[in-house]
Amino acid sequence: MIHNPVPSIYFKSNGKAFRLKAHALLFAIAISLIIGTLTLSFMLLAQYYRQMSTEDDSWLQMEWNIISAKAWLSSADESQLPYHQSKEVDLFGDKNQLVHISLKPWGMFDIAHIQAFNSRDTICDRYLVGAIPDSSVASSLYIADNGRPILFAGNTLITGKSFLPESGVKRANIDGQYFTEKELTKGSIGKSTKDLPAINTKRLDAIKGLLKPNHNEASYIFRNAFPDTMFTHSFAQKTIVYHFRNEITIRRKTLKGNIIIISDTLISVNSDTELDGVILLAKNIKIAGSFKGRIQAFATDTLEVGTTANLKYPSVLGMLQSEKKSDAKSFLRIDKYTTVSGMVFQQATTSEVGQSRLLLESETVIHGLVYGANMVQTSGKIFGNLTCQKVVLNTGYSIYENHLLNTTIDRTKLSKYYILPRLYEKSKHYGIAVALE
Repeated sequence: MIHNPVPSIYFKSNGKAFRLKAHALLFAIAISLIIGTLTLSFMLLAQYYRQMSTEDDSWLQMEWNIISAKAWLSSADESQLPYHQSKEVDLFGDKNQLVHISLKPWGMFDIAHIQAFNSRDTICDRYLVGAIPDSSVASSLYIADNGRPILFAGNTLITGKSFLPESGVKRANIDGQYFTEKELTKGSIGKSTKDLPAINTKRLDAIKGLLKPNHNEASYIFRNAFPDTMFTHSFAQKTIVYHFRNEITIRRKTLKGNIIIISDTLISVNSDTELDGVILLAKNIKIAGSFKGRIQAFATDTLEVGTTANLKYPSVLGMLQSEKKSDAKSFLRIDKYTTVSGMVFQQATTSEVGQSRLLLESETVIHGLVYGANMVQTSGKIFGNLTCQKVVLNTGYSIYENHLLNTTIDRTKLSKYYILPRLYEKSKHYGIAVALE
């Protein structure tokens, strides 16, 4: 039997001869390869984590830049941000941390697009933007001075500063309901003038102009039928406008986002419909009782909200100037047990034949601003501010001017995070109401 000798390698060290078998060398080479592979793997892994850490830091920096841009926006005024123009903002003055900010009107608010970027990535966030409340809504009650005193009856409670006619405020008895409070108001009383704070008529005219939309407008996508299923449209895209020549009833629909619904006559919204962020615009609007949603609704003739509805913040209900020769039948009415968080307003009418009315029935709750350029009738609760030309009371038997009965107005219960829709002309500084998709 022949045995093949194991290959060997001979070498000398210090005059002595040594023999190293070949398989030992192969074993050493294999170990070296394993160690080299592991070392290379660890080096690649370290490089990967360094790269990921750099990307995470870069992404985190962009997120911080978005936050800084929001702070910059809160300190900016409208002169610094013209609509539909992208403004480059150098956040720290070093040309390294740049963001782009642009605004476009959205009803009584604006939509802010904030874009942060680096060499490879971009973050774009969108926000619904209003105005930071100023002295115009710091009080609970402002009633224009028409030369006659204001009379409180029943369980009327005014908390916060009030601006009332120079002739003052008095106690009254209406249908056996005497004023029950020891103090006329829980807060100081200042003198009002015959005029209300100036409002932004240009914005209101622009909203009203949508009643006759230009179907060639490039920034809109016009459609004449709702989708069959739930539909959400991002504010990163062009606005979808549903324009109906005749009356339209919205039932069993879920519509969210960048959507405007217009009717030349009447929009009716059923309680089985969900609307979020949508704008409604028509001569007449009816919102069913028990409806829940977040909307901006603008009408020129009548706007009605049924009982136990809940319009979440930041919702807006607005009565625009009517084109009728007589405005005697124009009104905005919110029925019993309904809650509105945001703003309810009534623009002044131009007709001397009749004035539009803003009616808040008993047990209604408004969180925010109520502005009435003509007549306001309220027996509900306003946690915020009521500013109006005139208050009226209709008991069913008699009509009283400058009377409040069983009304609660409390500015101290308005959230400190409340952002005012851009109603007032002098409201300059921006505040972020909510984030958008």
